[in-house]
Amino acid sequence: MTDDEDWNETKWLTFSTDQDIRWFWGESCVVPLLSERKYRLFAVACLRRIWPIILDERAKLIVEELERFADSPELTWVDWGAVTKQYEYPDGSSQAAGLALSAVVTCIHDQGNRLAQTTSWYCSGAASAEAPTDRQDARSDIEVRAHCNLIRELFGNPFRPVTFAPEWRTFTAVALAQQMYESRDFSAMPILADALQDAGCDSGDVLDHCRGAGPHVRGCWVVDMLLGKE
Repeated sequence: MTDDEDWNETKWLTFSTDQDIRWFWGESCVVPLLSERKYRLFAVACLRRIWPIILDERAKLIVEELERFADSPELTWVDWGAVTKQYEYPDGSSQAAGLALSAVVTCIHDQGNRLAQTTSWYCSGAASAEAPTDRQDARSDIEVRAHCNLIRELFGNPFRPVTFAPEWRTFTAVALAQQMYESRDFSAMPILADALQDAGCDSGDVLDHCRGAGPHVRGCWVVDMLLGKE
């Protein structure tokens, strides 16, 4: 995919390379209204994939706080930014660990599409650096494809937008969505599909997404729409 190509639904459903991610987060982004919350939740989801490589426990705590308070307008990046000045790369630390910590620092200091794109780059680099030399390219490709799937998980299909009918937001459906959002355990997504279907939801995109293999993470477009989050 090159920068002068137009996006269409087929490309949206299949894009899978680092070049595609850079193009997606660029000025020609096919999702016109991106909230800072979505950028940050995407970055956190990338960091969760390399969790064992983040060796500084303080960094992990900060990522957890960034995720927990992603919805809060009172989030103060300055305080957390000051904390990162204490971080040092210990002598003998691996390249993978260094890249992972750089991803955390990016997640704290940057915003918008730069935050999303740079965090993705550091995370895929950390995963690649941890792999054996002859497997590094393949490991990087695996991580990049996973990041592309996370983008689809958070933003749905912009070429087939879904409007949630008020009657779909039953007590059961909303309670399930809220429980999954708060716990980060999305194993009940198929049950959510059943609850939505019982409420009259006939959207194949919604039901198929809930019953699909995922990945499902905080910021999932179906859960967000149910909870009224942007």
